[in-house]
Amino acid sequence: MKRYINILKILYFLELLKVVKKNHSWVELTQVTGEPATSLSRYLHGHVLPNISKVEKLLPILEKMARLDLVVLSKIKKDKRTGFINNQALITDVSLLKLIAMSYAYKYADKVDVVISPAADGVPFATLLAEHLGTNIIIVKDKKEIGVTHFIEGTHITDDGRVESLYFPRKLIRKGYRALIVDDVIRTGATHKTIVEMVSKAKARVVGILVIMVLGNKWKTRLKDIPVDYLVKI
Repeated sequence: MKRYINILKILYFLELLKVVKKNHSWVELTQVTGEPATSLSRYLHGHVLPNISKVEKLLPILEKMARLDLVVLSKIKKDKRTGFINNQALITDVSLLKLIAMSYAYKYADKVDVVISPAADGVPFATLLAEHLGTNIIIVKDKKEIGVTHFIEGTHITDDGRVESLYFPRKLIRKGYRALIVDDVIRTGATHKTIVEMVSKAKARVVGILVIMVLGNKWKTRLKDIPVDYLVKI
C-alpha cells in the first residue's frame, strides 16, 4: 500500500507541475523550488520520474503556487439578489476535479473501502476520487431502483419542512467497511448526517466526509462527531 500511495503522490506532483508551469516561467520555478530548470522540464515531459523524497519536498511548494482554493473560488458565482451559489463551472471542469481528487487520494488510500456520494452534483468528483482510491462508489438516491430488493434507507426533515427519504442498495456495502462520503458541497449537513446513519445501519462506519467547499457554519452542529475535510469555505 505504501508503494501505491507513493505512486499517487508522484502522479499528483506531475499534474500539479503542469498547472503551475502554465502561469510561471522556468526561471521562476527554479527560484521558488531550488530545482534546476532542466530537472523540472524532464519531470514535466515524462523523460524521468522524480523520487518520492523529491516529490514530498516539492509538493507543498507547488500547492502554494497553484492555489487550488482560489481556482475553485473563481469558478463559483453568487447571485446578489437571492444569495444562490452557482457551482456549474466547477462541477463541469473535469481537469480541475481530477486535480483536486488527486490531491486527496493519497491521504485516504489506505483508509477507505468504499466511496459514497449523494446524487447528483458531487458524483463526478466522487467518481474521480474512487478511481484513484481503487474503490467502488455508492450513489445515494431519493428513489428506489427497479430490480433491487433490499435497500438501506434513511430519512430527514428538510429546512422547508419536507420529509426526504434516501436509499442505496444493501448489497453494495459490507459489514465493517470504511466509507468516505464525498460531495461537491455541504450546506446544512442534513443529507450527509442521514448517510452517516445509513452506513451505520449496514454495520459499516464513516471515516470522514470530503467535500470541495462548505457554505456557512450550519452543518457543524449536525456533523460535529464526523471529520469533515474541505478545500474552500464560503
